[in-house]
Amino acid sequence: MTQFTISHEFECDRDKFWKVFFHEPYNLALYERIGIKERKIVDWKEADNQVFRVIKIVPVRDLPGFVKRIVQGDLGYVETSTLYRDRDHMDVKVEPTLMRDRTKISGTYTLKPAGEGKWRRAFSGSIDIS
Repeated sequence: MTQFTISHEFECDRDKFWKVFFHEPYNLALYERIGIKERKIVDWKEADNQVFRVIKIVPVRDLPGFVKRIVQGDLGYVETSTLYRDRDHMDVKVEPTLMRDRTKISGTYTLKPAGEGKWRRAFSGSIDIS
């Protein structure tokens, strides 16, 4: 199992961060720019202090032909996440479209103050491929 953490600081307030994070026109433009041909919201529910969503992502880049003949299927993943607004904490599970029974990817986003007018977003997770 491989564990990792990625963090970034943003000059904004907490509410603005989450507003941009969930702003769909922004996300569509961002994902198009990084080479994603499909970003589809499969499920979205908001209740009380939670946001639950399921998103399917398919990149423009495809598997090489010889690999496609062996593994069969499209390259991509489905992300399931739940944001707990009161804790600025989001649990994330990622299921690749290929070898999903052998691959486990999960993590958490956290958002914490990082000084005046700054917030630090960290994504800590793990990847296990058997």
